[in-house]
Amino acid sequence: MQTASYTTVKTATGGEGKYPLSTQTLEFIQQQILLLQEIVAICGGKVIIREPDGTNTGLLALNGEVLHIAATPKLTTSIKYVLVTTKKTDILADGETYKEARTVRTAKFSASQSTADNVETYKIGDFVKLTSNSTLAEKVNNMPSIVLQYLSDTLASKLDRLTLTNATQAQINGLKNACVVNCIDSVAVLGFKNYCLTVKCVGSGVVEQVLTTTEGAEYYRAYNAATKKWSGWSVISDSMHIEVKSVGSTLYVRHGVLPVDAKIILLRKKKRSGWRRTGGDKSYTQNKGKRQRRQKKLQYVHFKGVIYKPQL
Repeated sequence: MQTASYTTVKTATGGEGKYPLSTQTLEFIQQQILLLQEIVAICGGKVIIREPDGTNTGLLALNGEVLHIAATPKLTTSIKYVLVTTKKTDILADGETYKEARTVRTAKFSASQSTADNVETYKIGDFVKLTSNSTLAEKVNNMPSIVLQYLSDTLASKLDRLTLTNATQAQINGLKNACVVNCIDSVAVLGFKNYCLTVKCVGSGVVEQVLTTTEGAEYYRAYNAATKKWSGWSVISDSMHIEVKSVGSTLYVRHGVLPVDAKIILLRKKKRSGWRRTGGDKSYTQNKGKRQRRQKKLQYVHFKGVIYKPQL
């Protein structure tokens, strides 16, 4: 910091407190003020330090220069510009006029531009408001939750857009957190190299993966954290009960909407009476011609000779 001993300076003849007032002294004081003004560079290039309130003036920093803002107009949505006016004045002293001895620069908000030669025009959008220390401290204290929320929102928005190209088996096996991954030209799974993996966690220690092929077929497997092993892939299929009626050589099937690749397997109970003969001509004498009750046959067998042709 530059300092001067205005009240304690001593002269060669023993004088004290007689600091000379000269243009050199005034220049020194001005340099002190300008040096102090450099502090506003911390704020940035164009910053509104304090807004005017209609009665009191405001303050702004313009590329390291501190300027007062006129008390009116106040900053509203209609304000589009900041006008900086430069005014130079003459000084009359000892019968002599000193031309443009003083320069005063002031600012004010405006809804329109100015065409005056001594006015500089800046867009209000180029200025930022100075954040107080208390506001900054509050933001710093809330930073962990803000960052975590931002990361959560970002990951959630990209969850269905994660894509892996040339994914390896290790990468596929390593997907144990909830996500949706589109795999392109990746390791072959069940003969497929392009597929989508939907991963979800179930309880503690169980992870499920559902593989969807480009044709819409789905396969499922699960990971057991206790054994640290994946199960084999199994196809996910839907089954439904439908009503079937046979009239002559025509088979009527009542069902809802079936997908194009649906397969219908017709089953029937294998007929067998509750009675059975225990002895024929070649049976033991004591069994010949006798019948006994037995349990009816309940198992189902394929209904052969039927071709399902859906009507379009």
